[in-house]
Amino acid sequence: MDIGTLTVVPDELRQFAALAPLATVTPVSGTVQATPPLAGSMPESATVDAHVRFCVENTGTVTLQATNGIATLIDAALSIAGRFESTDQSNAITHRTLADELPTATD
Repeated sequence: MDIGTLTVVPDELRQFAALAPLATVTPVSGTVQATPPLAGSMPESATVDAHVRFCVENTGTVTLQATNGIATLIDAALSIAGRFESTDQSNAITHRTLADELPTATD
């Protein structure tokens, strides 16, 4: 449901977003720049860029043990997001793209 420029984030995606600290990453794309971490809880998804920036800024540095499972988590989010708003679908696709750039424990 769109409210102006904000998108209401379904509970399922909020639960997925809460897992982000378990899969810690650094900015892995030239289009995602590191800035001082944001404080507080996950904001409503105003834009795809803002959502991904929040996730990246609040997850720290790469831990290879976590990156092995992140693709599975993101695939689950893609499946859930496909049933909701297009912004949520875009958020999940962007996360999937970033996860594909992460090293794995076998690299």
